[in-house]
Amino acid sequence: FVDNCAWGHSCDATAQACLTLGGAAVELVKTSLADPNPTNAALGRHDLDSTGNTQRTWVAWQSQSCATVVGGAWNITQGAQLRAMALDPQIAAVKAPPTTVNLPQAALWNGSTTVCQAFPTILKDPGSKERVWLSWLEADPKAPKCVDAGGKGGVLRLARLDGKTAGGAVDAAGEVCFTGGNAPLFSTPSVAILEGSSTVAEERGVLALRAHGTSLAPIDWVGMSVQAGSLGAFPNPTPLYSSVAPIHPMVIDLGSLAGASARYLGLMASWAPAVKDSKGNVVTPEKFGLYANELAANGVSNGLASWATTSPVSDVFAGVTAVCSLDAAVDDKGTLGVVVVTRKGGKDEVTLITRAADGTTAATPVKTAVASKGDCRVGVAGARVSSVGTGFATSSYTVNTTPFPQLGEVDLYVGTGNSKPSMGAFTAGTLDTAPSGGPANSLARRGLTRILATSPTASVSVEAVDDSSQRRLLLWTWKP
Repeated sequence: FVDNCAWGHSCDATAQACLTLGGAAVELVKTSLADPNPTNAALGRHDLDSTGNTQRTWVAWQSQSCATVVGGAWNITQGAQLRAMALDPQIAAVKAPPTTVNLPQAALWNGSTTVCQAFPTILKDPGSKERVWLSWLEADPKAPKCVDAGGKGGVLRLARLDGKTAGGAVDAAGEVCFTGGNAPLFSTPSVAILEGSSTVAEERGVLALRAHGTSLAPIDWVGMSVQAGSLGAFPNPTPLYSSVAPIHPMVIDLGSLAGASARYLGLMASWAPAVKDSKGNVVTPEKFGLYANELAANGVSNGLASWATTSPVSDVFAGVTAVCSLDAAVDDKGTLGVVVVTRKGGKDEVTLITRAADGTTAATPVKTAVASKGDCRVGVAGARVSSVGTGFATSSYTVNTTPFPQLGEVDLYVGTGNSKPSMGAFTAGTLDTAPSGGPANSLARRGLTRILATSPTASVSVEAVDDSSQRRLLLWTWKP
């Protein structure tokens, strides 16, 4: 076999595929002055040419967390640099190490050294397999600029990663600052790239959904904000869902099979507080559910609908006392896959809910009856899902110990197989220790990326620590 694998990989003759060296996860990033606590990795891939025979893999991360917990709420207190690394196929006896790109700041910061670049998400281009985009949020907590004391604000940024070589600058856009009033919270944005032919970030339209509320304190929000349009002239955010307290909001591109007025879907778990009488007795217990809102490309809402009123979805949320994670993806047939981590009776459950284009739903247990050890920061604390052709791949992160960082284990499910990454001398450990409940839950990725599956292999990035608690970002590529 010709070894045309990326750095950190070699051609495995038995698997007939490029796997990470020695079958174990490789170290991409380690603790350093430049990356004090590397975290929040994102993983993406695009074709290098029209043949589709070779791909480039991108890994993006922030140098440290921008938020700390003060009085049970998140506060944006420090800056972070966003970086991206490209892994290209190479035919060479000694592979050249990948070059890291520092993502540019918005011009409005005037080169400040305390800017927080946070929450990277790598996005596919709906019109080209050769393009891939990166979105993130920025604010300067030291001035402060574009973020207030309640954690509202931020500049949404967009870059075209494939536009230049790994060592060159990237085309980035986004200069509109939102603070106060109707500003969404500085929390993980969910972003979709709109249809279009432009390869210039400033001209390319996006649809973004973010938590909307008064502060980053747990259960202190009332809805969502949606924004749509090009970042060159980004419109004011529009508040939505004042009657529902959403958790883990997502915006999903349903693909060309969906109608123009319902091409995108706003999806979220929901929470309704318990109702008590004058004596403090619970009349109606707290209730969790799943809500969806069809959205047009201009952000116009077609109305909010509950998806948890009938079986099997209602069964997933019956008796739930917490929703610890939610993620969603769409497969090649237009089927929506939603992975949710719920807490019932002191135990955690990971469930994959699917909804076909005709509305048919199904719920499949992925990981069940895991003993819960507290709130959403322990036990099964997070899960991700990605599409694999006409199916889905899911991953989950279980926290086994509570010290900082949170140490745990990762489960990976591709098809019917269940794998655990070969971590070598490292232990999975996440910096994501957000308080349970409210907008803090929209921060929760638990150091786990979605699985990238390109037949016959799959890849995932995991946050980890070594024996001396030095942090690492690892990449593992295996054959399921």
